[in-house]
Amino acid sequence: MTNVTREQRRGRLHGSSTRSISRSQAKSAHDSCEVQLGKFVILIERRHIPFAMNERT
Repeated sequence: MTNVTREQRRGRLHGSSTRSISRSQAKSAHDSCEVQLGKFVILIERRHIPFAMNERT
């Protein structure tokens, strides 16, 4: 019984401490996702600009 309560207490403390960590991790993940999206958009633009220029000329 005492072991269970100890684990529950530890889990609660761990959860409260990881809440702030997960928030910062989520922000960094969001930033990296935005960076990847930006790279993807640049790739698409690079791929489509020649076709657009060919159509204009």
